[in-house]
Amino acid sequence: MFLRHLQSCLAKHVPIEIREFEAYDRKKEEVSEKKWFLKLDKNFPQKQCVWLTIGIGGELATEEQVFKNEYPECRIFGIEASEKSYGDFAQIGTIIPHAVGVEEKNASVMTIDCCKDGMKFIKKELRIRPLHKLLDEYVKSRIIHFAIFDIEGMENLLLDELVYGGKLYMEKIVFCQIDWELHFDDQYKKIGLKPNKIGTIINLINNSQYLPIIVSPTYNYHHLTLLNIKDPVCRGKGNVLPCGLVVRNILSEKY
Repeated sequence: MFLRHLQSCLAKHVPIEIREFEAYDRKKEEVSEKKWFLKLDKNFPQKQCVWLTIGIGGELATEEQVFKNEYPECRIFGIEASEKSYGDFAQIGTIIPHAVGVEEKNASVMTIDCCKDGMKFIKKELRIRPLHKLLDEYVKSRIIHFAIFDIEGMENLLLDELVYGGKLYMEKIVFCQIDWELHFDDQYKKIGLKPNKIGTIINLINNSQYLPIIVSPTYNYHHLTLLNIKDPVCRGKGNVLPCGLVVRNILSEKY
């Protein structure tokens, strides 16, 4: 219900040109799973562009393959704790073989073992590596232009730290746009997290650089596109993403 209200509110108060966005569709038989991103500016050097998938998930890297075809010089990375979920990702990008969070610690996480005998969700005790250290070690940059957050509920720990004063914000990690897969409440409970998707969304709207911009229903769950509307790296006077008109309208009217 909340997401329907959010979708209506966005359509009324934050009008966008959907033609400015690209839909990366991971089709599963008859199910369509679309992730919406603004296109990369044609004048932006592709070698500086970074795509990061947090949670590879074991299946064919459909979205990343389409992205690679469109932007062949952009660098693609995928963070995945389970070796059985690497799939064919290494053919198009660099695998970062760790569980990820905001601080160094051991924790119970939900991983996917995939896919020869089907998809199995398995709870494991793993060493968590801080995101900023993984970015420094593998990506050599804390600026991410395209990001997918889908680590079976654990992504909420990252999203909650993107607010002003949060740990990821203080580490100067910048995502220009994020596709966030919203999981069922049971998924969060299995790893000891209190389901609070609505609270996270409202906190991001009120207390961060990130604005929900597209709600995309997928089967019986949702994807949410978050757009960084304030960081100069992402607004960039047209240097990074072609979101100039959209962002200027949002900032002038609402922020």
